Amino acid sequence: MEIKKAIDKGFSFLERKHQNGFYSCQVSERRDMNSLRYSPNEVASSVLILNTALSKRPNAETTKKVIKYVLNNLEEDKTISFFEDKKLLPSDTETTSFTLSTLIKTNTLNIQETKSVAEKISKNIDKNKLIQIYFNPEEYNKKNRVDHVALSNICYFLYQNGLNHQVKESIEYLTKHFEHDKFQEGSRYYFSPESAIYFSSKLIEFPELKNLLERPLKEALRSRIGKTNYPLDLAMRIVSANKLEINNFSELNQLISLQNKDGSFPINSIYKFGSKEGYFGSREISTAFALEALMSMSLSQ
Repeated sequence: MEIKKAIDKGFSFLERKHQNGFYSCQVSERRDMNSLRYSPNEVASSVLILNTALSKRPNAETTKKVIKYVLNNLEEDKTISFFEDKKLLPSDTETTSFTLSTLIKTNTLNIQETKSVAEKISKNIDKNKLIQIYFNPEEYNKKNRVDHVALSNICYFLYQNGLNHQVKESIEYLTKHFEHDKFQEGSRYYFSPESAIYFSSKLIEFPELKNLLERPLKEALRSRIGKTNYPLDLAMRIVSANKLEINNFSELNQLISLQNKDGSFPINSIYKFGSKEGYFGSREISTAFALEALMSMSLSQ
């Protein structure tokens, strides 16, 4: 009953806070999100909230509005930028992959509609055949990058589209980050080790990748349980534990205890700038991840 009440309050908060499908995000110079200012309008927060929480309620009006908002920000070729204003950042492989995999998950798009862009992403590789972040970095005077957390989301999308054979090197690179504990260092755009575990744990939905990743992911997760009490870390560990069939009921009550009276969970950061100090987060994102965790626990009881 306590979990159900927390879930209902959380969804009520998300229903109140969107602006015609758009969720705002805030930026701070610190991970604990002091000295907040609003980020330029970005699409990524709405996609995250859709993927983690709202996708569980596909018929809700809020979900439909968020899907419409996301679709309106897709380019004609179905790529998408982190920000609404494409002048701030070019369309990139990870935001595109995560957005389209979310739209597939919500039955908004099918793989016939995403296969072309998936093939484009699979060819956006460096000399080591690792998939890079930007399609055309030179247009924005940027250096292309490989980020192992972003790579997990890209690989998930490409596997959805049946391009397994084209991500072999990227999967090997990702696996080594867990086998050699490199995930503990965070990545360029995701500073938390939990992010690496959480997004990579989704890959075990594919039997071939389960055989490769399950053991190192389990070891990584066990090494992190109890290490931090940030709401996003707790939620990510709980969701990952359920996917990996590890008992993590010990952190459930701790997560529930963080819920505010209005149904939200405390603001916490999930992304960071690559080239300077700055962290992105919101109560809405924290709440969406917490809801995913609570729902995964309620289903496992």
